[in-house]
Amino acid sequence: MSLERKYIIKLNALECGILIGFLWRHKNDPSVKVLKHVFSQLVEHDRKMKEEAGVKIEKIFEGKRTLLKMTDRDGNVVWREPYEWENY
Repeated sequence: MSLERKYIIKLNALECGILIGFLWRHKNDPSVKVLKHVFSQLVEHDRKMKEEAGVKIEKIFEGKRTLLKMTDRDGNVVWREPYEWENY
């Protein structure tokens, strides 16, 4: 019987975002599919970081286009299209 070892890696917000994007872009590659659980953890961590930063997210429908309006607790606003894995 082998024990599953768990490792902790340290990433900043930018590195998390880059890794999420890389894993999503290559999701059909067999060598990347084994990292599906890592992707899920990164997405969950991303949501927690936004929550801790007080980011409020609104989904705005503009014709056939959907935008996210993200406002932090300081009033800074970012508008962008949602990434495919974001389901707010």
